[in-house]
Amino acid sequence: MPRTLYLLRHAKSSWDSPAARDFDRPLASRGEKAARLMGNWMEAQGILPKLIVSSPALRAQQTIENVATQLALPPDTIRYDERIYMADPDTLLDLLAELPDDETSIMLVGHNPGLDDLLFQLCGNDLPLSDSGKLMTTATLAIIQLHENSGQLIDIIRPKEIHHDANGDFTAMPHLQHAIATGRNRIQPEQETGVCLKILFRSLYETAQDNEPGILANTDPEHLHDFRVALRKTLSILKRVNDVFPTQTVERFTNGFAWLLTETAPLRDLHVYLQKLADHAAHLPPDILPDLVPFNRFLQQRQDIEYRKLIRQLGSVNYRELIQAWQGFLDEPETATLTNTHRPIKPVASEVLLRTHRKVMKRGKAINETSSPEAFHRLRISCKKLRYLLELFRPLYSAKRLDMFIYSLKALQDTLGDYQDLHVEMTALQSFLSQMQNETDTSEQTTHAILQLIEYLDEQQDRKRQHYDNIFDEFSRTTNESLFEGLVAD
Repeated sequence: MPRTLYLLRHAKSSWDSPAARDFDRPLASRGEKAARLMGNWMEAQGILPKLIVSSPALRAQQTIENVATQLALPPDTIRYDERIYMADPDTLLDLLAELPDDETSIMLVGHNPGLDDLLFQLCGNDLPLSDSGKLMTTATLAIIQLHENSGQLIDIIRPKEIHHDANGDFTAMPHLQHAIATGRNRIQPEQETGVCLKILFRSLYETAQDNEPGILANTDPEHLHDFRVALRKTLSILKRVNDVFPTQTVERFTNGFAWLLTETAPLRDLHVYLQKLADHAAHLPPDILPDLVPFNRFLQQRQDIEYRKLIRQLGSVNYRELIQAWQGFLDEPETATLTNTHRPIKPVASEVLLRTHRKVMKRGKAINETSSPEAFHRLRISCKKLRYLLELFRPLYSAKRLDMFIYSLKALQDTLGDYQDLHVEMTALQSFLSQMQNETDTSEQTTHAILQLIEYLDEQQDRKRQHYDNIFDEFSRTTNESLFEGLVAD
Protein backbone atom coordinates (compact mmCIF):
# COMPACT_ATOMS: atom_id res chain seq x y z
CA MET A 1 0.00 0.00 0.00
CA PRO A 2 1.49 3.41 -0.96
CA ARG A 3 2.52 5.70 1.85
CA THR A 4 2.82 9.46 2.11
CA LEU A 5 5.71 10.58 4.27
CA TYR A 6 5.91 14.10 5.66
CA LEU A 7 9.32 15.24 6.90
CA LEU A 8 9.22 18.30 9.16
CA ARG A 9 12.37 19.86 10.52
CA HIS A 10 12.10 21.60 13.88
CA ALA A 11 11.64 25.37 13.76
CA LYS A 12 14.29 27.96 14.67
CA SER A 13 15.63 27.34 18.17
CA SER A 14 16.99 29.82 20.69
CA TRP A 15 20.72 29.85 21.35
CA ASP A 16 20.20 32.35 24.16
CA SER A 17 18.61 29.71 26.36
CA PRO A 18 20.50 28.86 29.58
CA ALA A 19 19.86 25.17 28.84
CA ALA A 20 23.04 23.18 29.43
CA ARG A 21 22.23 20.53 26.80
CA ASP A 22 21.53 20.86 23.10
CA PHE A 23 18.59 18.51 23.71
CA ASP A 24 16.90 21.10 25.96
CA ARG A 25 17.08 24.16 23.70
CA PRO A 26 13.61 25.71 23.19
CA LEU A 27 12.21 27.45 20.15
CA ALA A 28 12.95 31.11 19.57
CA SER A 29 9.93 33.40 19.17
CA ARG A 30 10.63 33.42 15.42
CA GLY A 31 10.55 29.61 15.45
CA GLU A 32 7.20 29.49 17.22
CA LYS A 33 5.77 31.87 14.60
CA ALA A 34 7.13 29.73 11.74
CA ALA A 35 5.72 26.52 13.24
CA ARG A 36 2.27 28.06 13.62
CA LEU A 37 2.47 29.37 10.04
CA MET A 38 3.33 25.90 8.76
CA GLY A 39 0.44 24.42 10.76
CA ASN A 40 -1.95 26.97 9.28
CA TRP A 41 -0.70 26.22 5.77
CA MET A 42 -1.12 22.47 6.29
CA GLU A 43 -4.64 22.98 7.60
CA ALA A 44 -5.54 25.09 4.55
CA GLN A 45 -4.19 22.35 2.24
CA GLY A 46 -6.06 19.60 4.09
CA ILE A 47 -2.83 17.90 5.20
CA LEU A 48 -3.63 15.87 8.33
CA PRO A 49 -1.06 13.13 9.08
CA LYS A 50 -2.59 10.09 10.78
CA LEU A 51 0.57 9.38 12.77
CA ILE A 52 3.33 11.74 13.87
CA VAL A 53 6.60 10.45 15.30
CA SER A 54 8.79 13.20 16.71
CA SER A 55 12.16 13.63 18.28
CA PRO A 56 11.73 14.26 22.01
CA ALA A 57 14.21 17.16 21.93
CA LEU A 58 12.46 20.25 23.29
CA ARG A 59 12.67 22.27 20.07
CA ALA A 60 11.10 19.39 18.10
CA GLN A 61 8.36 18.89 20.71
CA GLN A 62 7.49 22.59 20.68
CA THR A 63 7.47 22.62 16.87
CA ILE A 64 4.96 19.80 16.51
CA GLU A 65 2.87 21.13 19.38
CA ASN A 66 2.52 24.47 17.57
CA VAL A 67 1.71 22.70 14.29
CA ALA A 68 -0.74 20.29 15.91
CA THR A 69 -2.60 23.13 17.62
CA GLN A 70 -3.38 24.67 14.23
CA LEU A 71 -4.50 21.27 12.88
CA ALA A 72 -6.59 20.38 15.95
CA LEU A 73 -5.05 16.89 16.00
CA PRO A 74 -5.98 14.50 18.81
CA PRO A 75 -3.15 14.05 21.35
CA ASP A 76 -2.68 10.34 20.58
CA THR A 77 -1.64 11.24 17.01
CA ILE A 78 1.83 12.21 18.30
CA ARG A 79 4.49 9.79 19.58
CA TYR A 80 8.03 10.58 20.69
CA ASP A 81 10.98 8.36 19.83
CA GLU A 82 14.49 9.06 21.17
CA ARG A 83 16.06 7.46 18.11
CA ILE A 84 15.04 10.44 15.96
CA TYR A 85 17.25 12.85 17.91
CA MET A 86 20.33 13.33 15.69
CA ALA A 87 19.47 10.14 13.77
CA ASP A 88 21.15 9.17 10.51
CA PRO A 89 18.94 8.23 7.52
CA ASP A 90 19.32 4.48 8.09
CA THR A 91 17.96 4.82 11.62
CA LEU A 92 15.01 6.82 10.33
CA LEU A 93 14.32 4.20 7.66
CA ASP A 94 14.45 1.44 10.29
CA LEU A 95 11.94 3.37 12.37
CA LEU A 96 9.60 3.74 9.39
CA ALA A 97 9.88 0.01 8.64
CA GLU A 98 8.68 -0.79 12.16
CA LEU A 99 5.40 1.10 11.75
CA PRO A 100 2.25 -0.87 10.85
CA ASP A 101 1.56 -1.26 7.14
CA ASP A 102 -1.86 0.37 7.50
CA GLU A 103 -0.25 3.66 8.60
CA THR A 104 -0.26 5.37 5.22
CA SER A 105 0.10 9.02 6.26
CA ILE A 106 3.13 9.50 8.50
CA MET A 107 5.08 12.52 9.66
CA LEU A 108 8.60 12.47 11.10
CA VAL A 109 9.70 15.54 13.06
CA GLY A 110 13.43 15.74 13.49
CA HIS A 111 16.78 17.38 12.86
CA ASN A 112 19.48 17.97 10.31
CA PRO A 113 21.65 16.60 8.84
CA GLY A 114 19.52 13.45 9.22
CA LEU A 115 16.44 14.77 7.42
CA ASP A 116 18.50 16.22 4.56
CA ASP A 117 20.33 12.92 4.17
CA LEU A 118 17.10 10.91 4.25
CA LEU A 119 15.54 13.10 1.59
CA PHE A 120 18.59 12.78 -0.67
CA GLN A 121 18.73 9.02 -0.07
CA LEU A 122 15.05 8.53 -0.96
CA CYS A 123 14.67 11.03 -3.79
CA GLY A 124 18.15 11.57 -5.27
CA ASN A 125 20.48 14.55 -5.35
CA ASP A 126 18.65 16.75 -7.88
CA LEU A 127 16.38 18.46 -5.35
CA PRO A 128 15.23 22.11 -5.18
CA LEU A 129 17.28 24.13 -2.74
CA SER A 130 16.23 27.33 -1.04
CA ASP A 131 17.52 30.69 -2.22
CA SER A 132 20.23 30.34 0.44
CA GLY A 133 21.38 27.03 -1.05
CA LYS A 134 19.87 24.81 1.66
CA LEU A 135 17.38 21.94 1.50
CA MET A 136 15.53 21.41 4.80
CA THR A 137 15.73 24.83 6.41
CA THR A 138 14.11 25.18 9.84
CA ALA A 139 10.34 24.48 9.88
CA THR A 140 10.48 23.15 6.31
CA LEU A 141 7.98 20.46 5.27
CA ALA A 142 8.83 17.87 2.60
CA ILE A 143 6.07 15.68 1.13
CA ILE A 144 7.22 12.33 -0.27
CA GLN A 145 5.36 9.51 -1.96
CA LEU A 146 7.10 6.37 -0.71
CA HIS A 147 7.75 3.37 -2.95
CA GLU A 148 9.40 0.10 -2.02
CA ASN A 149 13.02 1.25 -1.94
CA SER A 150 12.76 4.91 -2.90
CA GLY A 151 10.55 7.96 -2.85
CA GLN A 152 9.21 10.71 -5.09
CA LEU A 153 9.35 14.28 -3.81
CA ILE A 154 5.87 15.73 -4.27
CA ASP A 155 6.63 19.14 -2.81
CA ILE A 156 8.85 20.98 -0.38
CA ILE A 157 7.50 24.01 1.47
CA ARG A 158 9.53 26.50 3.46
CA PRO A 159 7.96 29.14 5.75
CA LYS A 160 9.55 31.99 3.79
CA GLU A 161 7.85 30.71 0.61
CA ILE A 162 4.33 30.80 2.09
CA HIS A 163 2.36 33.87 1.02
CA HIS A 164 -1.15 35.29 1.41
CA ASP A 165 -3.41 36.99 -1.09
CA ALA A 166 -5.29 40.24 -0.50
CA ASN A 167 -8.01 38.37 1.43
CA GLY A 168 -5.52 36.76 3.79
CA ASP A 169 -5.85 33.33 2.14
CA PHE A 170 -2.80 31.25 1.30
CA THR A 171 -1.80 31.46 -2.33
CA ALA A 172 -1.10 28.22 -4.17
CA MET A 173 2.62 28.10 -4.87
CA PRO A 174 4.00 25.24 -7.01
CA HIS A 175 7.30 25.30 -5.10
CA LEU A 176 8.84 22.19 -6.59
CA GLN A 177 7.57 22.76 -10.10
CA HIS A 178 8.77 26.38 -10.08
CA ALA A 179 12.22 25.44 -8.83
CA ILE A 180 12.58 22.76 -11.51
CA ALA A 181 11.23 25.00 -14.28
CA THR A 182 13.53 27.90 -13.46
CA GLY A 183 16.57 25.72 -12.94
CA ARG A 184 17.48 27.69 -9.83
CA ASN A 185 20.90 26.73 -8.50
CA ARG A 186 21.20 24.07 -11.20
CA ILE A 187 24.86 24.51 -11.98
CA GLN A 188 26.67 21.52 -13.48
CA PRO A 189 30.28 20.43 -12.82
CA GLU A 190 31.37 20.73 -16.47
CA GLN A 191 29.73 24.11 -17.14
CA GLU A 192 31.99 27.08 -17.74
CA THR A 193 32.74 29.07 -14.61
CA GLY A 194 31.59 32.38 -16.08
CA VAL A 195 28.22 30.88 -17.02
CA CYS A 196 27.76 29.20 -13.62
CA LEU A 197 28.60 32.30 -11.61
CA LYS A 198 26.01 34.30 -13.54
CA ILE A 199 23.41 31.62 -12.75
CA LEU A 200 24.23 32.00 -9.06
CA PHE A 201 24.33 35.79 -9.28
CA ARG A 202 20.91 35.87 -10.92
CA SER A 203 19.36 33.60 -8.26
CA LEU A 204 20.78 35.82 -5.51
CA TYR A 205 19.64 38.97 -7.32
CA GLU A 206 16.11 37.59 -7.59
CA THR A 207 16.15 36.84 -3.86
CA ALA A 208 17.19 40.41 -3.07
CA GLN A 209 14.56 41.87 -5.39
CA ASP A 210 11.84 39.57 -4.00
CA ASN A 211 12.55 40.96 -0.53
CA GLU A 212 12.74 44.64 -1.47
CA PRO A 213 8.94 45.24 -1.33
CA GLY A 214 8.87 43.77 2.18
CA ILE A 215 11.69 46.08 3.26
CA LEU A 216 9.86 49.12 1.87
CA ALA A 217 6.59 48.05 3.53
CA ASN A 218 8.41 47.36 6.83
CA THR A 219 6.34 44.21 7.33
CA ASP A 220 8.94 41.75 8.63
CA PRO A 221 12.61 42.21 9.66
CA GLU A 222 13.47 38.96 7.90
CA HIS A 223 13.06 40.65 4.51
CA LEU A 224 16.06 42.86 5.25
CA HIS A 225 17.99 39.90 6.63
CA ASP A 226 17.44 37.83 3.48
CA PHE A 227 18.26 40.85 1.30
CA ARG A 228 21.59 41.28 3.08
CA VAL A 229 22.46 37.56 2.96
CA ALA A 230 21.96 37.63 -0.82
CA LEU A 231 24.32 40.62 -1.01
CA ARG A 232 26.95 38.96 1.18
CA LYS A 233 26.85 35.77 -0.88
CA THR A 234 27.23 37.80 -4.06
CA LEU A 235 30.25 39.55 -2.57
CA SER A 236 31.72 36.22 -1.45
CA ILE A 237 31.74 35.05 -5.07
CA LEU A 238 33.04 38.35 -6.45
CA LYS A 239 35.89 38.49 -3.93
CA ARG A 240 36.87 34.81 -3.75
CA VAL A 241 36.46 33.48 -7.30
CA ASN A 242 39.21 35.26 -9.24
CA ASP A 243 40.15 35.64 -12.91
CA VAL A 244 36.64 35.14 -14.27
CA PHE A 245 35.40 38.67 -14.95
CA PRO A 246 37.37 41.85 -15.75
CA THR A 247 38.96 43.52 -12.72
CA GLN A 248 37.18 46.81 -13.40
CA THR A 249 33.80 45.05 -13.44
CA VAL A 250 34.53 43.17 -10.22
CA GLU A 251 35.71 46.30 -8.42
CA ARG A 252 32.69 48.30 -9.53
CA PHE A 253 30.16 45.81 -8.18
CA THR A 254 32.20 44.88 -5.11
CA ASN A 255 32.29 48.54 -4.08
CA GLY A 256 28.62 49.02 -4.95
CA PHE A 257 27.35 46.06 -2.94
CA ALA A 258 29.68 46.86 -0.04
CA TRP A 259 28.13 50.35 0.03
CA LEU A 260 24.66 48.79 0.09
CA LEU A 261 25.59 46.50 2.98
CA THR A 262 26.90 49.50 4.92
CA GLU A 263 23.67 51.43 4.32
CA THR A 264 21.45 48.53 5.44
CA ALA A 265 23.51 47.56 8.51
CA PRO A 266 22.20 50.07 11.10
CA LEU A 267 18.55 49.08 10.62
CA ARG A 268 19.39 45.37 10.64
CA ASP A 269 21.42 45.81 13.82
CA LEU A 270 18.50 47.51 15.53
CA HIS A 271 16.18 44.70 14.44
CA VAL A 272 18.53 42.26 16.16
CA TYR A 273 19.00 44.39 19.28
CA LEU A 274 15.25 44.72 19.80
CA GLN A 275 14.67 41.03 19.14
CA LYS A 276 17.40 39.96 21.54
CA LEU A 277 16.56 42.55 24.19
CA ALA A 278 13.44 40.61 25.11
CA ASP A 279 15.34 37.30 25.17
CA HIS A 280 18.17 38.70 27.32
CA ALA A 281 15.83 40.59 29.64
CA ALA A 282 14.07 37.33 30.50
CA HIS A 283 17.22 36.34 32.43
CA LEU A 284 17.21 39.47 34.58
CA PRO A 285 15.31 39.92 37.90
CA PRO A 286 11.62 40.46 37.06
CA ASP A 287 11.37 43.58 39.19
CA ILE A 288 13.74 45.56 36.92
CA LEU A 289 12.01 44.69 33.63
CA PRO A 290 9.68 47.73 33.76
CA ASP A 291 12.79 49.92 34.00
CA LEU A 292 13.87 48.71 30.54
CA VAL A 293 10.65 49.94 28.89
CA PRO A 294 12.04 53.46 28.23
CA PHE A 295 15.15 51.90 26.68
CA ASN A 296 13.03 49.70 24.44
CA ARG A 297 11.10 52.80 23.36
CA PHE A 298 14.39 54.61 22.66
CA LEU A 299 15.56 51.75 20.40
CA GLN A 300 12.22 51.73 18.60
CA GLN A 301 12.64 55.43 17.85
CA ARG A 302 16.16 54.82 16.53
CA GLN A 303 14.80 51.99 14.38
CA ASP A 304 12.22 54.33 12.85
CA ILE A 305 14.93 56.86 12.05
CA GLU A 306 17.15 54.25 10.38
CA TYR A 307 14.18 52.85 8.45
CA ARG A 308 13.48 56.27 6.93
CA LYS A 309 17.17 56.67 6.05
CA LEU A 310 17.22 53.29 4.31
CA ILE A 311 14.06 54.05 2.35
CA ARG A 312 15.76 57.19 1.01
CA GLN A 313 18.81 55.16 -0.04
CA LEU A 314 16.69 52.52 -1.82
CA GLY A 315 15.09 55.34 -3.78
CA SER A 316 18.36 57.09 -4.56
CA VAL A 317 20.05 57.52 -7.92
CA ASN A 318 23.07 55.55 -6.64
CA TYR A 319 20.92 52.51 -5.87
CA ARG A 320 18.98 52.62 -9.13
CA GLU A 321 22.17 52.94 -11.18
CA LEU A 322 23.79 50.05 -9.29
CA ILE A 323 20.82 47.75 -9.87
CA GLN A 324 20.48 48.72 -13.53
CA ALA A 325 24.19 48.11 -14.13
CA TRP A 326 23.99 44.72 -12.39
CA GLN A 327 20.98 43.71 -14.46
CA GLY A 328 22.86 44.65 -17.61
CA PHE A 329 25.90 42.63 -16.52
CA LEU A 330 23.76 39.56 -15.83
CA ASP A 331 21.90 39.82 -19.15
CA GLU A 332 24.86 40.33 -21.46
CA PRO A 333 26.73 37.33 -22.92
CA GLU A 334 30.07 36.72 -21.21
CA THR A 335 32.89 37.84 -23.50
CA ALA A 336 35.79 37.82 -21.01
CA THR A 337 38.64 35.42 -21.75
CA LEU A 338 40.48 35.37 -18.42
CA THR A 339 42.16 32.32 -16.90
CA ASN A 340 39.05 30.91 -15.23
CA THR A 341 36.23 32.30 -17.39
CA HIS A 342 35.84 29.19 -19.53
CA ARG A 343 37.26 26.56 -17.18
CA PRO A 344 34.79 23.99 -15.78
CA ILE A 345 33.27 25.28 -12.56
CA LYS A 346 34.07 22.31 -10.32
CA PRO A 347 37.90 22.57 -10.25
CA VAL A 348 37.63 26.35 -9.88
CA ALA A 349 35.16 25.98 -7.02
CA SER A 350 37.36 23.38 -5.32
CA GLU A 351 40.38 25.68 -5.49
CA VAL A 352 38.37 28.51 -3.94
CA LEU A 353 37.02 26.27 -1.18
CA LEU A 354 40.49 24.97 -0.34
CA ARG A 355 41.89 28.51 -0.09
CA THR A 356 39.01 29.66 2.08
CA HIS A 357 39.28 26.59 4.31
CA ARG A 358 43.01 27.20 4.79
CA LYS A 359 42.28 30.75 5.92
CA VAL A 360 39.73 29.46 8.45
CA MET A 361 42.25 26.98 9.85
CA LYS A 362 45.05 29.55 10.01
CA ARG A 363 42.93 32.12 11.82
CA GLY A 364 41.39 29.52 14.10
CA LYS A 365 44.74 28.15 15.24
CA ALA A 366 46.02 31.68 15.90
CA ILE A 367 43.33 32.31 18.53
CA ASN A 368 44.71 32.20 22.09
CA GLU A 369 43.89 33.53 25.55
CA THR A 370 45.00 37.06 24.66
CA SER A 371 43.16 37.27 21.30
CA SER A 372 40.98 40.33 20.85
CA PRO A 373 37.29 40.27 19.86
CA GLU A 374 38.45 41.53 16.44
CA ALA A 375 40.40 38.26 15.93
CA PHE A 376 37.24 36.28 16.67
CA HIS A 377 35.33 38.52 14.28
CA ARG A 378 37.82 37.91 11.44
CA LEU A 379 37.58 34.16 12.00
CA ARG A 380 33.79 34.38 12.04
CA ILE A 381 33.78 36.21 8.70
CA SER A 382 36.08 33.58 7.17
CA CYS A 383 33.78 30.81 8.41
CA LYS A 384 30.76 32.63 7.03
CA LYS A 385 32.38 32.98 3.60
CA LEU A 386 33.28 29.27 3.60
CA ARG A 387 29.70 28.33 4.49
CA TYR A 388 28.25 30.60 1.82
CA LEU A 389 30.52 29.13 -0.84
CA LEU A 390 29.74 25.55 0.22
CA GLU A 391 26.02 26.26 -0.02
CA LEU A 392 26.32 28.00 -3.37
CA PHE A 393 28.44 25.22 -4.89
CA ARG A 394 26.39 22.46 -3.29
CA PRO A 395 25.18 20.89 -6.58
CA LEU A 396 28.80 20.06 -7.47
CA TYR A 397 29.56 17.82 -4.50
CA SER A 398 28.42 14.81 -2.48
CA ALA A 399 25.39 15.95 -0.49
CA LYS A 400 26.13 13.62 2.43
CA ARG A 401 29.76 14.72 2.83
CA LEU A 402 28.81 18.34 2.37
CA ASP A 403 26.12 18.20 5.06
CA MET A 404 28.45 16.46 7.50
CA PHE A 405 31.10 19.13 7.06
CA ILE A 406 28.62 22.02 7.20
CA TYR A 407 27.22 20.57 10.41
CA SER A 408 30.62 20.83 12.11
CA LEU A 409 31.27 24.25 10.55
CA LYS A 410 27.91 25.50 11.84
CA ALA A 411 28.83 24.54 15.40
CA LEU A 412 31.98 26.65 15.13
CA GLN A 413 30.06 29.48 13.46
CA ASP A 414 27.42 29.48 16.17
CA THR A 415 30.00 29.77 18.95
CA LEU A 416 31.87 32.56 17.15
CA GLY A 417 28.63 34.31 16.26
CA ASP A 418 27.32 34.22 19.81
CA TYR A 419 30.64 35.51 21.19
CA GLN A 420 30.92 38.34 18.66
CA ASP A 421 27.25 39.28 18.86
CA LEU A 422 27.51 39.61 22.62
CA HIS A 423 30.56 41.85 22.25
CA VAL A 424 28.82 44.03 19.67
CA GLU A 425 25.64 44.20 21.75
CA MET A 426 27.53 45.31 24.86
CA THR A 427 29.34 48.03 22.91
CA ALA A 428 26.07 49.16 21.33
CA LEU A 429 24.21 49.19 24.65
CA GLN A 430 26.89 51.38 26.21
CA SER A 431 26.69 53.75 23.24
CA PHE A 432 22.88 53.82 23.29
CA LEU A 433 22.90 54.49 27.04
CA SER A 434 25.17 57.51 26.53
CA GLN A 435 22.95 58.80 23.72
CA MET A 436 19.84 58.24 25.79
CA GLN A 437 21.29 60.10 28.77
CA ASN A 438 22.25 63.02 26.51
CA GLU A 439 18.91 63.23 24.71
CA THR A 440 16.34 62.27 27.37
CA ASP A 441 15.73 62.48 31.07
CA THR A 442 16.91 58.95 31.84
CA SER A 443 16.02 57.68 35.30
CA GLU A 444 18.53 56.04 37.60
CA GLN A 445 16.42 52.89 37.56
CA THR A 446 16.61 52.60 33.76
CA THR A 447 20.36 53.29 33.79
CA HIS A 448 20.81 50.58 36.44
CA ALA A 449 18.69 48.10 34.45
CA ILE A 450 20.77 48.67 31.29
CA LEU A 451 24.00 48.25 33.25
CA GLN A 452 22.69 44.99 34.69
CA LEU A 453 21.86 43.83 31.18
CA ILE A 454 25.42 44.66 30.04
CA GLU A 455 26.80 42.73 33.02
CA TYR A 456 24.69 39.70 32.07
CA LEU A 457 25.93 39.86 28.47
CA ASP A 458 29.52 40.07 29.70
CA GLU A 459 29.04 36.88 31.72
CA GLN A 460 27.54 35.12 28.69
CA GLN A 461 30.46 36.23 26.52
CA ASP A 462 32.92 34.71 29.01
CA ARG A 463 31.02 31.42 28.80
CA LYS A 464 31.18 31.41 25.01
CA ARG A 465 34.90 32.17 25.08
CA GLN A 466 35.50 29.18 27.33
CA HIS A 467 33.69 26.93 24.84
CA TYR A 468 35.74 28.04 21.84
CA ASP A 469 38.80 25.82 22.32
CA ASN A 470 36.75 22.62 22.50
CA ILE A 471 34.59 23.62 19.54
CA PHE A 472 37.58 24.48 17.34
CA ASP A 473 39.44 21.32 18.39
CA GLU A 474 36.42 19.32 17.26
CA PHE A 475 36.21 21.21 13.96
CA SER A 476 39.92 20.83 13.21
CA ARG A 477 40.23 17.16 14.12
CA THR A 478 41.90 14.94 11.54
CA THR A 479 38.73 13.11 10.52
CA ASN A 480 37.00 16.38 9.74
CA GLU A 481 40.01 17.55 7.73
CA SER A 482 39.88 14.30 5.77
CA LEU A 483 36.15 14.78 5.24
CA PHE A 484 36.73 18.21 3.69
CA GLU A 485 39.63 17.03 1.52
CA GLY A 486 37.54 14.10 0.29
CA LEU A 487 34.64 16.44 -0.44
CA VAL A 488 36.55 18.75 -2.77
CA ALA A 489 38.54 15.89 -4.34
CA ASP A 490 35.43 13.84 -5.13
